[in-house]
Amino acid sequence: MPSELAGLLDGLRRENGTPESYARRVARTARSLPPGPRRLVDGCDESVARLHAGQKRGDGAPYVIHPRRVALIATALRHREDLADLLLVALLHDVVEDCGVSPHEIRARYGPRVSRAVSLLSSPGHPGETPGEQKRRKENKARKVEAEGGLTLTVHMSDILDNVVSWRRLVPSSPAWHKLPRWLRQADDWYIPLAERHFPAVAAELRQEVDFERSRGITDDHGNRS
Repeated sequence: MPSELAGLLDGLRRENGTPESYARRVARTARSLPPGPRRLVDGCDESVARLHAGQKRGDGAPYVIHPRRVALIATALRHREDLADLLLVALLHDVVEDCGVSPHEIRARYGPRVSRAVSLLSSPGHPGETPGEQKRRKENKARKVEAEGGLTLTVHMSDILDNVVSWRRLVPSSPAWHKLPRWLRQADDWYIPLAERHFPAVAAELRQEVDFERSRGITDDHGNRS
């Protein structure tokens, strides 16, 4: 797993993939599945593209790139998780929080296991939420996901890893540039310790990204550069 993950991430760091190129890679990954689950994953990918249509990442890229990359990373991290469910949860992990899809809808189409995982990975905020409330909400989600383990934790770590690797694409004119100091602190406080407990190879990759950000002068919101 470490070498497969490292190779995948090196490619993701270098390439400027399109939504279509990542869709093809997810489809190739799903080809090893029996026909029924493969059709379910293919249909899910198409649905996710429609749900995230018009949404953008912090660097301005089409949002659907992210769940597709998370699906690829989760596959590289996979241990004993069912591949079909892993791909479905990875593709769907943001649709409750960002697209207004209900867990009931996910359960009806993809089953209770996928619905439970996506629900645990979702933690919608509310208008007027204070920084302290946001911090407590995210910490509560992280505790629940870690306690759940399994494919839920695998997708959560894959989500974190894709987000952190994507920081490299941010420049001062990017919409999310101003969030980097807060994200850098979260990596030190939450992401790396969580990865160390469950995915040491992910922890090493996260440290590499944090070091890269500090090498280009980014400080966390406590002013730390090392």
